Amino acid sequence: MTVLAVVLLIALLILLIGWGRVPPFAAFIAIALTGALCFGMPLHDIGKSLERGVGDMLGGLTAIICFGAMFGRIIADSGAARSISKALIGAGSIRYFIHGPVKLDRLRNVGTFCLFGVFLGPFVSSFLDSTFVTMNHWGEGLTGIFGGSDLPPTFSPR
Repeated sequence: MTVLAVVLLIALLILLIGWGRVPPFAAFIAIALTGALCFGMPLHDIGKSLERGVGDMLGGLTAIICFGAMFGRIIADSGAARSISKALIGAGSIRYFIHGPVKLDRLRNVGTFCLFGVFLGPFVSSFLDSTFVTMNHWGEGLTGIFGGSDLPPTFSPR
């Protein structure tokens, strides 16, 4: 019975937001109140529970929202937002000017995407990573730790 009530409340929430065009925050509050009444929570505890739940949720997001607003303001005032948006729009538009939009409407295009994007891409990436590490001689000082040295293992007398 409880699972059915939760499923119905979630369906009502989706209907309120999607079909009824109710703002999501108002729909969440309405569904939370309806759920509290359906599950028999006393009326004097509903407000406290709602306040604690919303407070806990918004308390963690406050720092993220404040820092995001500060960084956004700094980026907008410095002009970096305009140059970043121009660069991204330019980089995305070049593809349309050269070849047109890429569509995966043919089996050949889907096969090419799967071959290079799914199978060969990770293989080539790991091969290039290991080649880079080998060419720069990274990790050679760790051979003694991982058993690559000629010294026998020693034991402490204690």
